[in-house]
Amino acid sequence: METLKTVIAKDHISLSAKRKYCWGIHDCMTFITRYHDAVYNTNTTCLVENKYSDKRTALKYLKTTDRPTDWLLRNNYTQVEKAESGDILIQPHDSIESGYIFLNGLAYSINERGLQGTVPKFTHTVWRHAWSFY
Repeated sequence: METLKTVIAKDHISLSAKRKYCWGIHDCMTFITRYHDAVYNTNTTCLVENKYSDKRTALKYLKTTDRPTDWLLRNNYTQVEKAESGDILIQPHDSIESGYIFLNGLAYSINERGLQGTVPKFTHTVWRHAWSFY
C-alpha cells in the first residue's frame, strides 16, 4: 500500500514536470519545500521563493540563510542510511546543495533541463521527516 507521502510525491513530481525551471521560483530548493508544504500542510516555500534569481544571487542568499540540510533539520527531518519513496536527498556541491525527492528508486529534481529523474549513484545524504503517514 502506498503512503500518503508517496502519493503526494507522485503528484508533485508530475505537476513539476509541466513547469519551466526558474531560479528562486521553480528550482531544486523550491521543489523540495513545495513538496514538504504539500505533505505537512505548511508554508515554508515563502522563505525561499523569489529570494534569488540566478546562481550568483542564490549563492549570496545562501550566505544569509539556512542551507538545505539546515532547513531539513529545522523542519523535523533526520538523516537516515537508506532511501525510501518520499524521502529527500541532498547532493553536496562546492558552494551549493541540490535537493531531490526519492520515488520508486529514482531521485527527482529540477534543473535547467527541467525535471530530471536519475538513479542516485551520486554522493548524497538521505533525509526523512519524523512524522509517518500511512
